[in-house]
Amino acid sequence: MAGQFCLILLVLFFPGQNFSFHLFLPPGDQLAGGTLILIALWIAGSGIRSLREAFTPYPYPVEGGPLVREGLYRWIRHPLYLGVLLGLFGVSLWRANSLSLLLSVGSLFFFNAKANHEEEWLLKKFPEYQSYRQKTKKIIPFIF
Repeated sequence: MAGQFCLILLVLFFPGQNFSFHLFLPPGDQLAGGTLILIALWIAGSGIRSLREAFTPYPYPVEGGPLVREGLYRWIRHPLYLGVLLGLFGVSLWRANSLSLLLSVGSLFFFNAKANHEEEWLLKKFPEYQSYRQKTKKIIPFIF
């Protein structure tokens, strides 16, 4: 968990070079970044709302909590991670910071590994998780 917060803080505050080119038209980087941040907040909020009493900041399941397969969990198994990832990319674009963008790319690997560990605990706690896992993408709807 500490690694996740360090990664987020680095993306938010790491000093670095601005893009030497614009990914979009000059004000477009901030517009694209702001849009991604808003989408990320909506996704994370929806994921937390679906989890209700099963929500925890830790990767292992809450004792006595249910396996949630409703809301965004119908399409992806880890919408909170998707929300964080989109937020990190949004901040990187907003700041036009190439080092933050590289850290955001690296965070894809970090959250994939974290999801793998979380799924080991979910498989032990919920036998039906294997079937859910086969039918539902991990982090990116319809893709991965």
